Amino acid sequence: PATLPKIVITPGSVHHNSLPTYIEYAKRVNLEPTKSVFIGTYYEYVVALSLLRLGFSLLRTGRKSDLGIDLIGHWTLSQFSKPFPIIVQCKSRSNGGVCAPRHIRELEGAFRGKPAGWRSMDVLGILATTERATRGVLNALGVSRKPMGFIKVSRTGDIQQFVWNRAAAERGLEGVGVQLRYTPRALLRPIGSDAQGVEGSEWAIGTMKNKRKNRTYNADTGAETDVQLTWMGSPIFPVREDLAQETKELMR
Repeated sequence: PATLPKIVITPGSVHHNSLPTYIEYAKRVNLEPTKSVFIGTYYEYVVALSLLRLGFSLLRTGRKSDLGIDLIGHWTLSQFSKPFPIIVQCKSRSNGGVCAPRHIRELEGAFRGKPAGWRSMDVLGILATTERATRGVLNALGVSRKPMGFIKVSRTGDIQQFVWNRAAAERGLEGVGVQLRYTPRALLRPIGSDAQGVEGSEWAIGTMKNKRKNRTYNADTGAETDVQLTWMGSPIFPVREDLAQETKELMR
């Protein structure tokens, strides 16, 4: 595997540095899973863990005065001449909330917070959210001169959309593409589902809630759809031999 460049970054918390340690921390301090601070931090860890499969190595830095950067790190593929510096903003939307063009402008502003050692480098900014990109978001992304991308990651860790603008393609993403892959649901387990619900303590596999009534379904039927990276049209699979076994077991 490629050796990642060293950057001096302060983690977002001294109390936790991964999804499992955050769940344990939340239990210790009696942080309710319905609180916005829990939902936001939980989602940041889900995004970082989910993107490992695509070759990303990200550290959570989100905290007060984080200059709009929730995750920071590198994207490493064997097809890249060197690791691609990455900054990520995460937005877990609820109650029908969607991302708007202003969120792309906020991401542009986050480039001011990139590490000093990255000032002369091309850095890819990514907006990660639970909702698909609207036409307005795609238009704002397309006209931006900053190399940026948009990723939809569900609260359970499925990567369902990944797009980037021309500025990103011109800085090293030519040849990289995405396609959908289909995996039988019986083979999948939602990230962290054995420890904590997606949003709220009442969530459980096999039960879905909406405003009108409870609805049950067979969690082992059908298939899940998520993103597969390609190079020149052929699927590629980033090598992650550097990961600890417990981390690999959490990956989708």
